[in-house]
Amino acid sequence: MSDKRESQYEYDVFLNYSQEDEKLVDQLASRLMAQQLKVWYEPYSVLPGDQIPLKIADGLLKSRVVLAVLSPSSVKSWWANKEWSVRFMQISREGTCKVIPLLLKACVRPPFFSDTKYIDFQNVDFDNPLIFETKLQELINYIKESLPGPNVTSITLPMVIIAMNRIEAEELVSGEVFEGQLQLKKRFDDFIEMLKPFRPNSFSSQYPESFLNQYKDFREDWQPFFDDNKTIGQIIDGMVDWVNRHHPGMKTAFVERQYYSDKFLALNIDPSPNDDPLKTWEYLRNVGCLLVLDIISLFHPKLGKLFRDSYIGVSTNVSIVGISPFNTRAIQANQELEKILREQFSVIFNRFDSYAPECTFEIGDGRSLSRWLYSVLPQTSNVIQKLKADPENVKKLHSLVTPRPHGGSVFPLILGGPR
Repeated sequence: MSDKRESQYEYDVFLNYSQEDEKLVDQLASRLMAQQLKVWYEPYSVLPGDQIPLKIADGLLKSRVVLAVLSPSSVKSWWANKEWSVRFMQISREGTCKVIPLLLKACVRPPFFSDTKYIDFQNVDFDNPLIFETKLQELINYIKESLPGPNVTSITLPMVIIAMNRIEAEELVSGEVFEGQLQLKKRFDDFIEMLKPFRPNSFSSQYPESFLNQYKDFREDWQPFFDDNKTIGQIIDGMVDWVNRHHPGMKTAFVERQYYSDKFLALNIDPSPNDDPLKTWEYLRNVGCLLVLDIISLFHPKLGKLFRDSYIGVSTNVSIVGISPFNTRAIQANQELEKILREQFSVIFNRFDSYAPECTFEIGDGRSLSRWLYSVLPQTSNVIQKLKADPENVKKLHSLVTPRPHGGSVFPLILGGPR
């Protein structure tokens, strides 16, 4: 593996559970380890004299998959704390590891897992070997799909989603962010009027809520297509999994995504000197990344300026897809939108005009985006694999992703299970 983050993987699975469920979880842990999976499990991984919070935080950072065992006791203990919920979502969205929920006992699933595929162990009799082993094999297969196979190179693919969060979308609609930029405000207002004929009548009658509903607290939860409830994160994750399993060019490589969206926009949850966007921009320009751009979000002055100042789109190491709110059949509307964007981001369009396949601004539906991702993901991953081997790039990566202590006791205590 080629960078520090990749070399730190020591565990395949991190078991996250409630102490009340430890008897059943102990059986899961034993069987997973019997399948040659490297499991971080507190009774085995934390030794006498170890500082528990530090060991748990370290184990999480070194694990590819978090198996979140859900039950009434775990939900009550973990998800009542808002700080923990936000932290858990950040871990998953940044791609530090993949989170797989296992429903052990009937409970109200946390909102974070509402659209996430889970493994259902509710009616599994752990004392019946046939039933237990059958269900366990389903779990093992699902975990192994998230792990690189033998003799396969793991490639961490940096990804950036430039899309507004809900607060920024509300700022845009209210007009408060324009601060005297009357021309830009008029362009946005004109754009919304141009958009309305291409949306159901409910879009106009329920505006601005119909517009704001596409944007959530996290950028990776942006819903790019009005007729599809899938988030951009779900679309990307689905295609990454598909490429890893089926693309002929990925037989000896395994792509793992890691999001730099908030670092790119200098809006990380834990502000620190490492969150200087200039460092992130330089690293991503040198190493490469896959950048997904919500064209509407460029009307927001702050996001538009950060994108322009980063010069990220100039680098040929960066694959860019600009997602238009109009499908490709709305030719005139797309032409008008392109005209507006060219005035502010002309340097980016030089790559688009050269017909570079890894740079497009004409994606207006989910199928076209999936096709583009399928063709570009292997190509971009190969570029990144070569560029990351450069010692200078490795040094820059270390300054960006070196783990730092998490303040307070909530984060590490809950990860290991309530006491």
